[in-house]
Amino acid sequence: MAGVNYEVNIQLNAKTLDKQLGDLEKRVNNLKRNLAAPLRGQDQASRQSVTRAEKAAKLEDRIRATRVITFNLGRRLNKLEERGIKVNEQRVQLNRAATSTNKKLVEQARTQNKLVREFVQAEEKKLKLGVRAGRMQAENIDAAVSAREKRYSLDQKLRRLEEEGIKTDKLRSRFGDMNEARRKQEFGLFKQIARELELSVRRERDKLALQKRQTRELQRQSRMRGAA
Repeated sequence: MAGVNYEVNIQLNAKTLDKQLGDLEKRVNNLKRNLAAPLRGQDQASRQSVTRAEKAAKLEDRIRATRVITFNLGRRLNKLEERGIKVNEQRVQLNRAATSTNKKLVEQARTQNKLVREFVQAEEKKLKLGVRAGRMQAENIDAAVSAREKRYSLDQKLRRLEEEGIKTDKLRSRFGDMNEARRKQEFGLFKQIARELELSVRRERDKLALQKRQTRELQRQSRMRGAA
């Protein structure tokens, strides 16, 4: 009988121990969850804090960049004004951009800067085209003067050939082409024809000089035979 009671007690004690272990495991798990919950909250708060700091840093970078753009646009407006261009409205726009930047309204400031930048770029392009046109006009004037001088020089050389009895019909024809190119301000073509004429005139003068030398030699030989 005693043996039976002992076995029953062992079974009862085993069941009690299992229940106690189960309860302990539940309490441990609850404790872990309770400990982890604040940590997760702190982690989230920390992440949110970092995100806010990053956003603030990015905003400050954009504010500084916007201020630099506004400043540079102001300098470019000064240069345009020195060239006689009215920029009063654009200065007002830049002042608004500066005010918006100070209020950290970056997008608004960027929009205002953009309007000024478009105006500045358009006016700078006009000035550049004007300078280029002025330079081209000056170059054309120089080319026209040079062409006139070259025309006179070639005309005189052709006249001297004609005075020596050289036929210059073909050369005069090219001389007419050269004058037409000058009239149309096709100075590249003018220079090309002028070079051809210079070469042709030089050849005719060389041939004339050779003929004169040959004539003098024949005359010398004729005198020598007459003296003999």
